[in-house]
Amino acid sequence: MDVIVATRRERDAPRSGDLLDLALNTADRARGKRLSDQNIRNQILTFMVAGQETSAGVMAFALYFLSTYSDVVERIRVHATGNRP
Repeated sequence: MDVIVATRRERDAPRSGDLLDLALNTADRARGKRLSDQNIRNQILTFMVAGQETSAGVMAFALYFLSTYSDVVERIRVHATGNRP
């Protein structure tokens, strides 16, 4: 991950507009300084862990909620498998 951050910081290329680009090129309004490479690495790790946790929670809730509607579950099963009862 450090190599990716360092490579993106060093390369003289047009901005991509992605999250890493914003982290590399946006200054803190209060201090007027950009984030250090170490801080960017820590932020990326936080996003990866938090994103995984959020996605897992949403999937679990969605599957539970769907399971309370047997007619919807049956329609999903038919659509997914093509098998009619």
